[in-house]
Amino acid sequence: MLLVIISCQLAISLLPTNLVSAQEDKVLNVTLGSETASINSALGVDTVSGVVIRNVFEWLTRLDAEGAPQPVAAESCGAGQNGLTYTFTLREDALWSDGTPVTADYPADNIQPQVHYNYEDVVLNNDKIIVMEVLEFPNLKNYIGETLVTTDGTTLLGADDKVGLVSIMGATKHLIANPDIPHGDIWLAFGPDEEIGLGVHRFETDKFSADLLIL
Repeated sequence: MLLVIISCQLAISLLPTNLVSAQEDKVLNVTLGSETASINSALGVDTVSGVVIRNVFEWLTRLDAEGAPQPVAAESCGAGQNGLTYTFTLREDALWSDGTPVTADYPADNIQPQVHYNYEDVVLNNDKIIVMEVLEFPNLKNYIGETLVTTDGTTLLGADDKVGLVSIMGATKHLIANPDIPHGDIWLAFGPDEEIGLGVHRFETDKFSADLLIL
């Protein structure tokens, strides 16, 4: 076993106990060694950003002093009998930062897809002034002249890994509907870790009776 310990500069300053008790709000001052790279949990992969993210955002669970997960935004969680699925039950009083209830649903009603043919900055919504600017998304310049389909900026409309899911499930549906098509056993598994792509490292291949794995 190789144990590597890396020291980092992180200073935490606590107000005196007598001062804290006299105030309505308790204050924890955290001094960071550098600027945060991002407070987007999908992009802030450095140590400093991680400190801020862990202290600003609430999670489904947190680790207690013994390193065991304890429910936070989720009131309970449990593993399925096959050990491959986990179910989280959200607290009824869980709220987003704007006060709206936290649910497992995403805004998928009243989707208004738009087709853009000639563009530089992409205007998603004139009324709400929602614009994808080339300054913020420089890769848009690589696709000028190509057809671009977007939402109006108020609902989801994704076409990244979701396209792959639709293609796989479409092929699966076709094979089920046409059992005469010869094929071997097909095993499917989907990892939810789309942002940083590390979920595959925890994929237990020995639980799949497959000769060929495409990860």
